[in-house]
Amino acid sequence: MPTDLRRIMITTTDSLARSLRVLGLSPDADKEAGVPAAGSQQIIGAMARYADAIGHAGRELDRILTRPEWNMIADLMNGCADLWDYSESPIGAMHMIVANIEDGQRLDGAGDKWLADELRPRSGDKKTAELVEKLRRLSPIHGDAIVAAVRYFWSHSPDVDHVEDRWWTVEFRTKPRAKKLMR
Repeated sequence: MPTDLRRIMITTTDSLARSLRVLGLSPDADKEAGVPAAGSQQIIGAMARYADAIGHAGRELDRILTRPEWNMIADLMNGCADLWDYSESPIGAMHMIVANIEDGQRLDGAGDKWLADELRPRSGDKKTAELVEKLRRLSPIHGDAIVAAVRYFWSHSPDVDHVEDRWWTVEFRTKPRAKKLMR
């Protein structure tokens, strides 16, 4: 069975070059010595292990976070440059998520919109604080898994029903989809 190979380009930043050196890879090609740049097989292996860790953390999060909490997080992360890894920030994803949640409640009452009880409309402050505490008990990889889920949500938002679809799950992100016909 033939392999469908696709080439991707990775721009080597200082932080990526450091990461490659930590992994024993060379970010620079030495053409005269015949040494190639960073090994694609090692990068593929590292990505596969990272994806496995994200998948495991995502399945744990499915048992920890509720639909309203997921929808609130996605709402508050809309337009966040860190979803697309533009910032190269050394700050972990979970810190960014928690800060967005705290700011979203304090500035816009986001918890009142997504988490409040119908009978107690101003219960969003308490529920938001509970969500923040829940997230603070999780690991950095859980933060990366949340970002992966939210990135998927915003990349596919026209095709995702936030009321019906379990869009945050690994299974939802990875299931085969029918391709839309171009008209």
